[in-house]
Amino acid sequence: MEEYVEGEEFVNQDCPPRGSYENCQFRKCSWHKKDLSRYTFIDCEFTECDLTMTKMNNTVLNGVLFTGCKLTGIRFDYADKHLFDVLFRDCIMHLTSFYDRSLPETTFTACELREADFTGANLSDIEFEECNLDQAIFRDCTLRGTDFRTALNVSLELTENDVRGANFRADQLPSLVSSFGLVIEH
Repeated sequence: MEEYVEGEEFVNQDCPPRGSYENCQFRKCSWHKKDLSRYTFIDCEFTECDLTMTKMNNTVLNGVLFTGCKLTGIRFDYADKHLFDVLFRDCIMHLTSFYDRSLPETTFTACELREADFTGANLSDIEFEECNLDQAIFRDCTLRGTDFRTALNVSLELTENDVRGANFRADQLPSLVSSFGLVIEH
């Protein structure tokens, strides 16, 4: 029988048994390369946790806040597609994947998203607030109303994405139109 835990706080603890965790707080837990497949996290907070290379196949992340966490290499595209509602703040998220994921109301604030893969993702109306998007992959994405104005290192092919209504700063334009061979003078 799977565990059901509600309202608990886990500090510096090993990975708990597979189950459902609701209104729980996880602080400074190191679950590097652990298998969290088929776990359920509802209205939970992860603070300063290391979840690098964690497996999340069919994991429910509904109302989950990650703050100051290391999430490198996680395949969020394998998590449960129907119950996926997350917020990311000050997280290191290099090489994460959101392939073909719909991310309504997802917030990325001050995150390092180097080489993150958003191929096929619906990122409409979200904001990459003060995020580093160095070498992040945006291909076949829906970016309607997506706000990149405070993001760093934004580079994407305008012709490979639906960018209607997306918001950019003027100084980001040269990297956005570089594939057209245009010369832009200041």
